[in-house]
Amino acid sequence: GPGSKVGLMFQDGLVDRILDDAGEEPGSLPLLEFVLEELWKCRRGDGQLTHEAYGKLGRLTGAIATRAETFYAKLSGEEQKAAESLFRRLVQAGSKTEEDTRRRTDLNSLDATSQQLARKLADERLLVTTRANAVTGAADSEPADGVDASARETVEVAHEELLRRWERLKQWVDADRQFLQWRSRLIPRLAEYKRDSKSALLKGNALRESRLYVPLRVAELDASERTFVVASQDAVRRRNTWIVCVGSFAAVVAISISLGVYHSLQKVTAQGQLNLYLGTTADKTAPTFELLIEPNESYLTESLHNVFEQDISTDFHKFNAAYALARFDRIKSDELRILLEAIPNAKLELREKNFDRALGAIGDRMLLENLLVELAEQRVTNGSYRYGLTLLTRKFTTRERIITSPATISTRFDSDPTDRTDWIHRWDEWPGDIDTVLGILTDPKTDDGLQSALLCVFGLHSKDKAWVAKRKEFIPLLNAAYQTSEEPGLHFIAEWALHKWSAVPERIIETRAGKWETNSQKMTMILIPRGKFMMGTDGGEDSDESRRREVEVKKGFYLSNREVSVEQFLRFADDADYTGSRSNWREKDRRYDTVKSPNVHCPVQQVSWLDAVEYCNWLSHEEGFPIAYDEQEWKPIADAKGYRLPSEAEWEYACRAGTETEYSFGNNAAALTDYAVFEEKTTQPCGSRIPNAWGLYDMHGNVWEWCEDRLGTSYTSDAGINENSRVLRGGSFNIIARDLQSAYRYSPRPDFRISNVGFRISRTP
Repeated sequence: GPGSKVGLMFQDGLVDRILDDAGEEPGSLPLLEFVLEELWKCRRGDGQLTHEAYGKLGRLTGAIATRAETFYAKLSGEEQKAAESLFRRLVQAGSKTEEDTRRRTDLNSLDATSQQLARKLADERLLVTTRANAVTGAADSEPADGVDASARETVEVAHEELLRRWERLKQWVDADRQFLQWRSRLIPRLAEYKRDSKSALLKGNALRESRLYVPLRVAELDASERTFVVASQDAVRRRNTWIVCVGSFAAVVAISISLGVYHSLQKVTAQGQLNLYLGTTADKTAPTFELLIEPNESYLTESLHNVFEQDISTDFHKFNAAYALARFDRIKSDELRILLEAIPNAKLELREKNFDRALGAIGDRMLLENLLVELAEQRVTNGSYRYGLTLLTRKFTTRERIITSPATISTRFDSDPTDRTDWIHRWDEWPGDIDTVLGILTDPKTDDGLQSALLCVFGLHSKDKAWVAKRKEFIPLLNAAYQTSEEPGLHFIAEWALHKWSAVPERIIETRAGKWETNSQKMTMILIPRGKFMMGTDGGEDSDESRRREVEVKKGFYLSNREVSVEQFLRFADDADYTGSRSNWREKDRRYDTVKSPNVHCPVQQVSWLDAVEYCNWLSHEEGFPIAYDEQEWKPIADAKGYRLPSEAEWEYACRAGTETEYSFGNNAAALTDYAVFEEKTTQPCGSRIPNAWGLYDMHGNVWEWCEDRLGTSYTSDAGINENSRVLRGGSFNIIARDLQSAYRYSPRPDFRISNVGFRISRTP
């Protein structure tokens, strides 16, 4: 009607066609307005709006994608990043058989930049904002904290065709589909959680999966999702703490029966305080000392002293009791000794922050000093404990410690290499000089273990002035070790030390017959001998991680001593002559990875299990080996000699390199910085940390690594986990120390892609 008044005419059927395309989407009217305006600009001279012009615009659904791309191109670099993050929050990613759909979110849950951008996009008719009282039915997300429900404003994509037609948005969603699908799976669980906040918490594999994203990407969750996931993770921690508290309660009840000091009500109150304290781990930065106050102080103090006399009390409880007694300046010499000697048995780490308030409150400083020096001089077998004693002695005494010299300490790798690692990191406390070390290195009687330990010391001191002054003397020694060593461990530690000093080896050793070889992609393949080892761990909160048993690796195998790098993977992705299958690898993912990694020498990321086995087949083809995976169903081919992924048992066997400790270098997580890439924002170049005893780099951290196995083939039971899941090992650059342990594992689907997942390759001789 309004059009006809100004001489506009629609070709027959055009109005119905436009209305059919618009449907009943909430963003249809703004979109319709936009399309009509564009048609007005394309009108014929006689004022007619045509089917041809409408088709050239891409019809209503194509027009919105064109408008989105035009608007995006005008944004600044910072705004484009914000736009990508915003649109991902507004998409509910579907599976292979389901389409992506829009997702409503609370505008107030966005940061200021995203809110401002959302309003701009709404002005452009690409998003729609709606007040709560205008919304029909429940929204998908909760209001932000402190926001009145009546004032709530939501935002969503104006039309679902934008998700199907805008190529840039489709690429964003595809690149982050695993996270978006995980977030979508929270929705039904969140509904259950609102009905029952206890039984609906995440457990098992779902809980482990949450640790990949929270807290790393917690800002991309709505308030209710954050609350739900954090509550699930906290529940596990509380459960573990409760187990300890139950044991503490039993010990304290036994004590209270014999004491009977105060009025029953006072004793109940004091006992509750004592239970709470004894159940608090020593690693907490703020122990509950404030609970131990008058009028119950004398009762509590006596109870704490009695903890040391009870057989039922564990080292853990004695440690906490002594820690609390130090607060009241009433600790006795025998109790202080128990406090210090209990640490290794209780598997607690000695850290200065734990003792600042406790041991610092002891009035008898001479007593403390004598005990510390006495213990430091003993040949204590637990290296982590000795390292902690050194910290304490340095803080509370001024006496010179007796530190074992490199000539007498055992520095060989064995089932527990803690002593070796401890000595390497305590080098500064040994009273010898650098010339002594140079003499030891030139002595032909020096064994490989001591030599490799000294090379580690060299690498760790590459920035120290005193060591830099001796550069000309020991660089030749590093080169000599690199050139002559027959053992991969010593050879590659020398390589690492040369790298730390920015020194180029005089001659690159590519092959050592029977030890290692270099393939067509310049990958070093180390021959790992067959053998038996203890697989798994005795600890862990998840049942599939706690089954420790002896496993035999029956055949030797080659394993790349570094993860596959971006540069190496792109040769596969760019090989125009390769006729084998690359059905799972996509060009847009390849571009994304190239940008995502700091440089081409970092491990490739965003690689699924399927991508990894396709790469193995490509490399087998390049070098004339029969392929190891069937290209129809991607099943391993029995006894194939081509490149493949290591089995889970092979991976852990190679990672441990003969050790039985939590990490390949011992149990002290404080030393991880020199052996693993973790708690970082990005990956680091392959081989930037100290290799393990078999010359393998980055077995802890940098990126998770795929194993060949389906879940359940290495362990006897994995209840509740998808039987098609594959195993990831090693941890990654963006997670915590615990998840980098030799036995830690994760189990996603074979098409799982995320920025902290890569792989290394294997081959059977």
